[in-house]
Amino acid sequence: MSKQGAGTDVDMKHDLRKTYLLLWNFCRFCLLRCARMFQYAYAPFVLRCCADAGASRSRTTAKIPERFCVSPVKFITFEGIEGCGKSTQAKKLHEFLTNSILTREPGGTPAGEAIRKILIDENIAKLEAKTELFLNFAARLEHVEKLIKPALAAGRVVISDRFFDSSYAYQGSAFGLDGALIDEVRKMTIGSFSPDITFLIDLPVDTAFARIGNRTENNRYEKLGRDFHQRVRDGFLHLAKNNPRIRVVDGARSPERIFQEILTLIPKS
Repeated sequence: MSKQGAGTDVDMKHDLRKTYLLLWNFCRFCLLRCARMFQYAYAPFVLRCCADAGASRSRTTAKIPERFCVSPVKFITFEGIEGCGKSTQAKKLHEFLTNSILTREPGGTPAGEAIRKILIDENIAKLEAKTELFLNFAARLEHVEKLIKPALAAGRVVISDRFFDSSYAYQGSAFGLDGALIDEVRKMTIGSFSPDITFLIDLPVDTAFARIGNRTENNRYEKLGRDFHQRVRDGFLHLAKNNPRIRVVDGARSPERIFQEILTLIPKS
């Protein structure tokens, strides 16, 4: 074989390798696109976890397995006393879950955020417990009708930092309002609408106070006394004892270990 012929064979093999590589990349692109289309068409969201309950018991950052599973949960709420770490966990879950939105209470809408400013404003004299209750549910009604329900209808997962359980713990347990009154106001405003699952990040009050003390700015609720926050905690734990929707999570551990447990508690099917 001549040198010219040998060179032609090498060039042909090189071109074939390039062609195979292009075909492989194209096929891989198509498969990924199909997987993404399936993900959004048939699942409320995809949970990239399902770690085994005992997968990681060390104090190091938990490594999440690279596998997917479908969950029917669409509306997730986080509750707890001030400084428990619920906002951190809500944000972590939002960043982790595909197709989710993160919101808060009171707030979530322009009207809700305006009401929030009233509720936490230190320049306003102490509000009556009923006033706080009505303001919170007014903001909640706007929140549900203007943001949460439309997002759920669009196939989004909604994660809320607080929801109506806070009204029972704060205005009910801590401020002394009758639970039956809260039930009635809830029924008049949002009816039977409820989260699919609620994570109560439980933390001793003294530990929470130590965290709050390190903050540069605290709202008026965070500046209330230890006894008040103990009543709030007791109220949350009482709700959890009587409601399987609420999952109690130990908030005294590292944020990574807390988050790993939350992932294992979300229903998979």
